[in-house]
Parts: sequence; structure tokens; C-alpha cells
Amino acid sequence: MSTLEQGANEGLFSVSDLIERATSQAGIKDASILDTPGLRALSHSLTCAGDEMNFISSRRAQRLLNEALIKRLRLESYLEREPSIREIRLKSPVFLVAPARTGTTFLHRLLAQDPSHRTLRLWEALQAPPADPEYQGDPEYFNKDYRVEIARKYLETRARYTPDIASIHATSVDEPEECFGLLETSMLSHSFIFYGPVLEYIDWLNERGDKDWLDAYSIYADQLRLLQWWAPGDRWVLKTPFHMWAIDALCATFPDAVIVQQHRTPAACMASYCSLMQVAYAPLAVNFTREQIGQVAFTYYRDALARNVAARKKLGHEQFIDIDYKDLIADPISCVRRIYQAAGVELEDATADIMTSWLDEQAKSRKHISKHEYSLDDYGLDEDQVNEIFSEYSKFNT
Repeated sequence: MSTLEQGANEGLFSVSDLIERATSQAGIKDASILDTPGLRALSHSLTCAGDEMNFISSRRAQRLLNEALIKRLRLESYLEREPSIREIRLKSPVFLVAPARTGTTFLHRLLAQDPSHRTLRLWEALQAPPADPEYQGDPEYFNKDYRVEIARKYLETRARYTPDIASIHATSVDEPEECFGLLETSMLSHSFIFYGPVLEYIDWLNERGDKDWLDAYSIYADQLRLLQWWAPGDRWVLKTPFHMWAIDALCATFPDAVIVQQHRTPAACMASYCSLMQVAYAPLAVNFTREQIGQVAFTYYRDALARNVAARKKLGHEQFIDIDYKDLIADPISCVRRIYQAAGVELEDATADIMTSWLDEQAKSRKHISKHEYSLDDYGLDEDQVNEIFSEYSKFNT
């Protein structure tokens, strides 16, 4: 057993204190499922990162981690009370899995214009479900669930501390959001790097095997089934770049999924991810430099892209669609038609009209969004090296 998996840790991230607090707030006594190697590794790494984080950022990380633990407890409670949830089949879900700045947010929100599509909201991803099924099957769920107001206040606070974040990734309680919060419930997710500089945890995470990732995606899938039971849709459309790391586990969990992988100039993808980390870290880490951010981003993409390519070569091409950023911007509806065709459905004219109207509105609103500037040089990265780690992935875009 590694040192990261040994014993509880002191301070804000004591494993025993985290578990005690989560069980108390969830109202559930059996905490055995929470005491996992993942929680211990993350707890240890957050404690070690203490010198790099200020008090506010440490408390923020504690609250987010606490919510993930409550989410896990509430999930198990529902599965025990409503065993039929495990039998729910999620039909041909669509996953947008690609590096940053390739147009995934744009495509995600375009696909969400189809009323039959079900997407994840910020408050569903980050906060635990209510102890009882409030608004189950009720259209008012998306407006009146108490988590909506919590998320709204969270976004207001984030805007005060990181006002530049909107120019990188605008977020709303009403818009589709990334699904990495559902991965975090398993305590196995590269997204924890945005809690703070948890570099020891990332090293530990990168050593996890196939079974670990299959277990993580089993928990992820159960959360989607719970949400489908709560507020159903004909087809789920989900996205996060963190799926790149374990695309094989994702496909094993959802064998009829459609995986959309998007492509753009590697330098733009990498520099954008670094810029996002810099803005996110500005109020969190006091001694984390741009060069360190560059190295963390480079290492993640180097390894994630290599794993993604290896998995795709084994899995074959049937489940995958590759979309070039230029094609998406030039003719987004044609790209949408390709996705529908892969999912075995037809894009109806009425749905295409809704999407076209949304595109027109977006074109008008983008005129008022400030341009976000960034470059590889800002983070000590070399363009040739970045192109090299993207080279095999980019071959799928032919």
C-alpha cells in the first residue's frame, strides 16, 4: 500500500472528519463505501498542497469534496430504496470527448436545443440529490429544485473571485454543463486538479488500472440512471475532456454510445487549457507559476491523448465520429446530422429549425463577448512538442 493510501490525514482534509461530516449531513449512518483509496489519496494530496493554497481555497476544496461524498451516499440510498433504477437503459448516449477549445461547449449546447435530448445541469453535477425525490417527473424540477439557487449563488461568488472565467467558459444554471462532477463521486477524476495543485494525487491516479476505471464509470452510470429516473429524456448528451483518459472504460460501460471527438490546432487547445487553469488558480494557489501550470497541462494531455489513441485503435471506428473545428463553425447543422445518423435517428426539420434559430441568436450575442488571449509561450511550452503529442490523435481527423 502506498503512503497516499495509509491512514487519515490531519487538518481540513482528515479522512475521518470528512466522512463523519458527510454522513451527518446526508443523514446516513453506513459510511463504509466512502473510505476508499481514492479519498485517502486525495485527502493526503490536498494536505500536502497546503503551502500552495490559501485558506479560502482550502475551505472551498473541503466543501466541494464534502458534497461529492454526500452525493455518493445519497446515490446508494436511492439505489437501495428504488432497485429498479439500476435497470434503466440509457439509449445511445452521445459523449463529446475532446481537448479544450475544440468547440465542445458550442456543439453541446447546440445539441441541447433538441427537446428530446437530456443534458446535465451544473447543479446536478456538483451537488448531491435531495434526500427525497422532490419534483420527480415534474417539469418544474429544472426551475424549483433547491440546488438551482445554490448553484446560482456559487456562480455569483465565482464571478467575484474569477471575473475572467466567463470569457473562457460561460456557465449558467440553465445551460448544459460538463459531467466531470459525476466522475468525482468515485474519487477518481483528473478534474480534481481544479481543487488545487494535487500533484501527488494525479500521480497516484495515473497508476490506476482498468478495473478501477470500470468501477468509477459504474458509479458514473448509476448517477445518470438516477437522473433519468428523476427527469427523463430520450437521449443523453454529455461532455468533458476528462473522459479522454479512460475512453475504453466509457465504451465498456455504454457499449452503444456515440463518441464525438473534435479537433483543432494543438497549440490553441493546449494554450486554452493552460489559460483556464491559470484563471481558475488565481484565487486558489499562491505559489503556482505559469510554468508549473504549463507542465501540468502538458503532462495530462501527453498521457491522456496517448491512452485515447491506444484505446481507439483497439475499439475500432464504429463508435467514433471525428469533427474538425473549421467544419463545425462553417456548417454546424451538417455536423449535427452526422451525429444523429450515428445514433440511428433522423434530424427532423422542426428540430433543425430550432437549432438554426439558436445559432442565429448566438451569432448576435458573440459580438459582445470579449476576446480571450493566450499563447504557449506564456506557459513555457514549445509548439513542436505540443504538436508531437497531438500527432497520433490528429490522424483520426482525416
